[in-house]
Amino acid sequence: YDWYWDLGDLSEGPFLQRALEEGFLQAPNKERLKFALMWANHNNLNRERFDRMVEYIIERYFHYPHYWEVDGKLYFSIYEMFTLIQGLGGIAQTREALLHFRKKTGEAGFTGLHLNAMEWGIQPENIKEFGMQPDEMVTYMGIDSVTSYVWAHNTMPDGFPSSPYSECVDLAVQLWPEFRDRFSVPYYPNASMGWDPSPRTDQSKELVEGEYPNTRILAGNTPDEFKRSLMLAKKFLDEGNTHPKIVTLYAWNEWTEGGYLEPDMVNGMKYLEAIRAVFP
Repeated sequence: YDWYWDLGDLSEGPFLQRALEEGFLQAPNKERLKFALMWANHNNLNRERFDRMVEYIIERYFHYPHYWEVDGKLYFSIYEMFTLIQGLGGIAQTREALLHFRKKTGEAGFTGLHLNAMEWGIQPENIKEFGMQPDEMVTYMGIDSVTSYVWAHNTMPDGFPSSPYSECVDLAVQLWPEFRDRFSVPYYPNASMGWDPSPRTDQSKELVEGEYPNTRILAGNTPDEFKRSLMLAKKFLDEGNTHPKIVTLYAWNEWTEGGYLEPDMVNGMKYLEAIRAVFP
């Protein structure tokens, strides 16, 4: 779940958490599907607010038997490491805060914490001010794995307003070995169903290419093309260099960014059927 904490004037504490807490976690069949949190930390947190968040997460979520574990440790992903570092005041302070998170998780009786970082938040251009290269940062912080959030963070074919989805598949696949070899911890590849943030633009103005959300749109992201991306991800994982074999998918219901696996009126269940066909 994309999960938020302390969004300034909008919220103190959890934000947009009701779908998880009052929806999924109240469902009578909830244990059929494991869940975990990806903290969408778009805002700076000081240490006091970070520690409050840690207490909330451990108390509210970690006790569920179907909270997802990787190698026996509770999975927690951080979207923007550079934002976390800025808020906590530096790399040493961030390392200490993450160690505190691990310590509190152990004290609560859990076997451990698997910290995942989105490579989006540890790109060289984002962390150069902190004096460490990406893998050095990952090692110093004790990060257990790295993954990607969406292809649009890294690559996009030529063309505006739309670019061919099939070309984006091929470009993204070429980056997986690069990311895998960049880090000393496992890298989990991402397969993106689509990308179209144009609903988030000013609809009264002409769409002009620029910064998000005025970006290129992926066109032709049919269920068959998405299935091809999944088959390539499976092939990458079957090479045996990624342990355990994990792939992240963008996204379940990012409707206003054009990334959704939920059934729609055009393709029905076909995107979900593509997943089942490749990963039965």
